[in-house]
Amino acid sequence: MTALLVVAILALSPALPAATAERYAADIALAAEGDIDMAWALVATQHEESHWRVDVETCRVTGDGGRSVSAYQLQKHWWAGYAEAELCASNRLAASLAASALTILSHRAGGMVGAIRSYIGSRPGDVRSVRRIQLYRKLRGTP
Repeated sequence: MTALLVVAILALSPALPAATAERYAADIALAAEGDIDMAWALVATQHEESHWRVDVETCRVTGDGGRSVSAYQLQKHWWAGYAEAELCASNRLAASLAASALTILSHRAGGMVGAIRSYIGSRPGDVRSVRRIQLYRKLRGTP
């Protein structure tokens, strides 16, 4: 799965160093635990939330007035008791917590598309969720 994820990440961000893409792919593969749909959701999430920027991953740049951290822009209610510094130091941990959030949201929202929309708290039709859902579907090879 990791090799497939590397190809997808580099297709989305061709200027990204291959070693960085490999690291992100390994983190995503581990967090997805063999679930390719989860892996695609994590790729779409990290791409849209951080565009693979290390300054976002390491929290030198945050979102939502400092409330959202990591390459996945996780808000505190998804941190599972971890400290901000821990999330900012480990993309692997951030990917795992994002996968947990998407799993919970998919149960609440009736599937991964609803989870992706809920992850950013948007309504149907919101351009932010539309782009992310389109990317997720493209990665999955589904309309």
